[in-house]
Amino acid sequence: MKNILLVAILLAVATSAHAQTTSVIRNWDEAGFSVSGLAQGRIGNAAQNPASNFTYEANIENAQFQPTAQADFNWQNNVATDWTLTYNAGSGLLNYNVGGTNGVNLQSAMDTANRDFSDIYIRVFRGDFAGSSTGISDLVYNGVALSPGGVTQNTYSGIGDAIRIADISPAQGFTLSGKSTFKWDAAAPATARPKNSQLAYQVKLGRQAPGNQIPEAGSLCLLLPTLAPVALLVRRRFSRG
Repeated sequence: MKNILLVAILLAVATSAHAQTTSVIRNWDEAGFSVSGLAQGRIGNAAQNPASNFTYEANIENAQFQPTAQADFNWQNNVATDWTLTYNAGSGLLNYNVGGTNGVNLQSAMDTANRDFSDIYIRVFRGDFAGSSTGISDLVYNGVALSPGGVTQNTYSGIGDAIRIADISPAQGFTLSGKSTFKWDAAAPATARPKNSQLAYQVKLGRQAPGNQIPEAGSLCLLLPTLAPVALLVRRRFSRG
């Protein structure tokens, strides 16, 4: 009887909660994905000529890939840099911070027609430069650490790898944070170092058509951490009875 009651409680919680799943997609070709908006970080001119400001290194773009907010940012070689993207469901505002307290803050409202997204892809790309890489790590979604929590591309394939966060409920809003690391060969001549989007990551919001992406093994349902305390509580109550 106790086991039946435990299962019933767990199923009730599972039904009422909203779960997200994460998975790594290698060589993500964006097949079947309709973008609603994105936040981006890219090397710009930080590796070649960081003193100049002719390229924006952080930006928010709309569904037509037009920048709606942008700023300069001086990336450091092989240094993990904090970033946070927050979506306010009530106002449709995206708030994007790169570099923490002393970094840059961008804000832009998503078009009303593009606020019904269901997926987030965090894409990393590395151009054909020896010794370079782009990595994302320490991903946290609404206070829950993701697993897998990052992805790195350190070989050139001409197409980026990505982590997908599925089953997003935009009506609830979200906060997604992580660390980004750009690495390049500092000993190479400046003109032989990556520039513009040759090292880049993008956080893309949108809707994925079913059946287009095959994830790596090891996807995780984020609902599981929320069930563990419930199971522990029920077990304690049973032990007292």
